[in-house]
Amino acid sequence: ISAFAGQQVLVSFDGVGAGPRTGLALLDNIRIDSSVGSSCAPNSTTLCLYGGRFEVKATYTDYSNNTGSGQAVALTSDSGYFWFFDSSNVEAVGKIVSFCGVNGSFGYYAGGLTDVGVVMTVRDTVANETQTFTNARGHRFNMISSAFNTCQ
Repeated sequence: ISAFAGQQVLVSFDGVGAGPRTGLALLDNIRIDSSVGSSCAPNSTTLCLYGGRFEVKATYTDYSNNTGSGQAVALTSDSGYFWFFDSSNVEAVGKIVSFCGVNGSFGYYAGGLTDVGVVMTVRDTVANETQTFTNARGHRFNMISSAFNTCQ
């Protein structure tokens, strides 16, 4: 929940015996389950997409076996890219698309402009589901198209 203490938020719950209910509650009275994923914190190596719901990171291994973290650059609230060696050289791009109203899922799409080894990790911070995608060194980076069936 993104709100301040004392702020009213709309909540829905299963009113056992009385059916589903919706109403206003003060944030101070809401119990937040910390076992559910935490929200994304953007930094130089982390893209936060779809309002911070999705956290994207990338690491690389070059031809000399040097490893590092991709440097994240947001383009829009739903897309961004990573660079590895030079800030003017885009290596991989990714975006989240909501299909929640169509089939109950989010789509993650990514492509790369590299043949170094890449591991891209995408985490749905609400559902705490993580998907990891690997591009082997020496192979061109193929498009990633994956679904998170986590609309809530």
